[in-house]
Amino acid sequence: MSLPDPRKTEVAHLLRRTALYGLVASVALVSACTVRPLYSSAPLSAGSQVGAAAELGSISVKPVHTRYAQQVRNNLIFALGQGAGEPASPAYSLDLGVTELVESAATVQVTTDDDEPTAGTVTLTANYVLTDAKTGKTIATG
Repeated sequence: MSLPDPRKTEVAHLLRRTALYGLVASVALVSACTVRPLYSSAPLSAGSQVGAAAELGSISVKPVHTRYAQQVRNNLIFALGQGAGEPASPAYSLDLGVTELVESAATVQVTTDDDEPTAGTVTLTANYVLTDAKTGKTIATG
C-alpha cells in the first residue's frame, strides 16, 4: 500500500479551490444581471410607476409625408400601442424622418406591359427625435 503523493494532492486541492472560487464569482456576476423582458409589467426605472408596455404605448408618432415613411409610421404605431393605435394623451412625441433609395434590377425593360412584374431593391433609412410632450425636451435621437 502506497501513500498519496503530497504534491499531486496539493495541486488537486488548489484546482478544486480555484474552481469553487470561480463558481462563486460567476454566480455573483449572474445575480447582478438586470435583463428582463421588454414588455414586462415591471417599471423601466426606479422612480417610474408604469411598466415598459405602458411607456411605449404613450408615444405619439408625428405625421410623415411620403408613402414609404407612412408605412414605417403605421407599423410603429401598431407595435408601440400593441394594436391599440395612437394614445389619446401622449407623454412623448416621436418625429420620424425616412429616406428611401429605390434601385431597379433590370437596366433595360424589354416590354412596357403593366402586368409584368419588375425586380428591384428598396432601401429605407430612418432617423428619429423623441421628445417629451409636456416640456419639449429632447430625450433621444438616432
